[in-house]
Amino acid sequence: MNLVGRVVGRVVGRVPRRLSRPLLRASFGICVLGALSVQALAQMPDPSVMNGRSLPAPDAPAGTTSVRVMRERIGNNVPGQDVSLVDASGATIGPRKTDDQGRATFEGLRPGTTYRAVAVVAGEKLESLPFTQPDAGGLRVVLFAGVGARSGAAAGPGAAPGAAAATALPARPAPPGSITLGTQSRLVVEQADEFVEVFVLVEVVNGTDGPVSLPSPLVFTLPDGALGSAVLEGSTDVAALDGGRIVVKGPLPSGPTAVQFGYRLSSDTGSAAIRQPLPLGGPMSTVIVRRSGATAVTVAGERARRDTTLEGRQYVVVTTGAVQPSTALDVRVTGLPSRPRWPVRLALGLAAGIVLLGVLFGRARADDDAAAPLPARS
Repeated sequence: MNLVGRVVGRVVGRVPRRLSRPLLRASFGICVLGALSVQALAQMPDPSVMNGRSLPAPDAPAGTTSVRVMRERIGNNVPGQDVSLVDASGATIGPRKTDDQGRATFEGLRPGTTYRAVAVVAGEKLESLPFTQPDAGGLRVVLFAGVGARSGAAAGPGAAPGAAAATALPARPAPPGSITLGTQSRLVVEQADEFVEVFVLVEVVNGTDGPVSLPSPLVFTLPDGALGSAVLEGSTDVAALDGGRIVVKGPLPSGPTAVQFGYRLSSDTGSAAIRQPLPLGGPMSTVIVRRSGATAVTVAGERARRDTTLEGRQYVVVTTGAVQPSTALDVRVTGLPSRPRWPVRLALGLAAGIVLLGVLFGRARADDDAAAPLPARS
C-alpha cells in the first residue's frame, strides 16, 4: 500500500454536518489526510510527537537536509552517530556522522525526491517519515532515541507532556521568514452532486524554538462563489471563520499548527475552477482530487503526479513546486459528472409563463367587471 493509503488507514477525522453526505461516505479518510499528525505536531516540543518529522528550513541552501539525533529529550544530542538517507527506490546516501549538536547534513539532494532518514542508536533503529526534498530551501528532520514506547496521548486526552511547557513560554514576535507553509499542506477536492467540496488542510510552521506572536493575523480568503464555508475539526483554536475568510491570530507554538477549512463550489457545468489564495509561502504543496470517468485535473506549477486507489476509489495526487507568499493555488477540474440545466430552465420558464397568464387573465376579468353596466334599481 502506498504512503497515502497507509496514512489514511491510521487517521480518523470528522467534518461538520454542514458539509454533504457524499463527503462523509467517499472522502472521510482522504480529506483529513494527516490531520491528527498535524494536530499532534502543534503540541511540540514533546519528543515523541516531534520524532521522525520534517520541518522547512527556508534559509538553508537548496538541496540540503539536516538530520538531528537526540536521546529522549531535546538538547541531549548524540554526536558521532551514523545517519543515512534512503530514497523511494531503496538507494542509500551516506552514512554521515553527526556533529557535536547531533546534526548530520546531507547536501546536493534532488528536489522532488522522497527520502527517509535512518539511524541505529544503541541497537534501536530510528526511521523518519518519508519527506520530499523541496525546490527551494532545505529541511530539518529530528530523530529521538528512547521515545518509541511513549505517545502524546499517554499524558491524557488533549494534552501531550510537552504541551504545558510550550504554552508556559511567553510568545515573542515572530522573526521575519520564520512562519511558512509546511510540507504536509494540501488541498483536497471531492465531488458531491452539482458541487465540488474543497478542503484546505494547511500546516502553518513556526520555525523557531518557542511560541511567537504574529505582527498581523494570517488571512485565508475564500474564492468567489464559495458556499457553506466552515472551519474543520482538528484545526487550531486560533483559526476562526470571519465572513468570507479564515483568520489566524496567533500566538503560534513552535513547529506546525493545523489550519483546516472547507467550502463548496458549483460544478453544474461539468467543471470547476479553484483559485485558493495562500498568505504564506512554502517549499511545496499537494493537490488530491477524486477522479471518476473523464475527470481531468490541471494544477498551476505542477511538478509531479501519481494515481492512487483508496477503498476502491481513484484519486490523482499532484505535487507542486515552491509556493510563493500571497499567491493563489490554481486548480481546474474538468469532466465532472453534471446534469443538463435546460429541463430546469424550461420548467421555470413554463411556471413563470403560467403565472404571468394568470395575472393577465385576472386583470382582464377585473377590467370587464368594472366596465359592465350596473343593474337598474327597482
